[in-house]
Amino acid sequence: MRELPNTSSIQEFQRKLYTKAKAESRFRFYSLYDKTYRADVLAEAYRRVKVNGGTSGVDGETCEQIESRGLIGYFAELQLEMKERRYQPRPVRRVYIPKVNGKLRPLGIPTIRDRIVQTAFLMVLEPIFEADFSASSYGFRPRKSAHDAVREIYKYLNWGCVEVYDVDLEKYFDSVDHGKLMKLLARRISDGQILHVIKQWLSSGYIEEGQHRQSKKGTPQGGVISPLLANIYLNPVDQAFDRERLGAIEKGSIHLVRYADDMILLAQKNLDRGIALLQHCIGRLGLCLNQEKTRRLRMEVGKSVDFLGFRFYYANKRVRHVLQRRKGRRGYGWGRIDSDYIYGHLGLFYDYGVCRL
Repeated sequence: MRELPNTSSIQEFQRKLYTKAKAESRFRFYSLYDKTYRADVLAEAYRRVKVNGGTSGVDGETCEQIESRGLIGYFAELQLEMKERRYQPRPVRRVYIPKVNGKLRPLGIPTIRDRIVQTAFLMVLEPIFEADFSASSYGFRPRKSAHDAVREIYKYLNWGCVEVYDVDLEKYFDSVDHGKLMKLLARRISDGQILHVIKQWLSSGYIEEGQHRQSKKGTPQGGVISPLLANIYLNPVDQAFDRERLGAIEKGSIHLVRYADDMILLAQKNLDRGIALLQHCIGRLGLCLNQEKTRRLRMEVGKSVDFLGFRFYYANKRVRHVLQRRKGRRGYGWGRIDSDYIYGHLGLFYDYGVCRL
């Protein structure tokens, strides 16, 4: 049986990276590339790639084929290739999957070899950028989930943040400007080889119908490192809202909740101020709103908004009516049962509900 990698040493290394990044917000990390081809890092990267499954890339190679030839030799060869800086990523294989609206979403599938190296890079880079990410960002991050984002929206609605701006970005993953992304990466990373390899991934292109097409913009959906790059690219939006402190009551209690490229603004008042800041930030990143899907609304009776497969809606509570009927009384009990009893003693939440679509 193959010996499992020592993940405790990796976790300790990641903890040190995060601590350093958190303590020094302007520190640029150097000498990282040699950490990506450490034997334990590559072994753990392969384990994660195999667990995640997925189909093969343009070379048709599978994990079973790699293991049949021997993992020790495979890792040694890849390690030497990376150490001597001979590693060259292959184009991704483009496939299409159906979306809910009937359209097709393009996915780029890297080779197993490229997925291993991307995972190794992810293990080294993620702790650094996690230290910079905002609490308002929930997508593809350790210990955060779509359900956390849903609970946050539910909380804000019941705080009275009923002015809503439902945001849809126009072809986000196809619109990421490589130059701007590399500058954002360079704010934290000074290791030239790390930046060089990432640039290679961005520009390696894709194979579709037997043709190799270059990529001048965008990050391929399906790449292991793409979610991290997507969060890095949109982090300036999150940081702008944090700096402006728009969540303060006196500024309108304006809150941004983001899950990758899905975003929603909620406010008690002054929503225009939040919209203006959002539009300014995404404009500087070279992104555009999908005007057909982006909408503004006030959450009231008959109104709802969808986010991450959940629907938020206004719901009248009928607890008073039920309590009255149990006591053999008529009516809704507005004069007999006060709100402190309903929301305090019984512990019920307020006026907005959420359901899975």
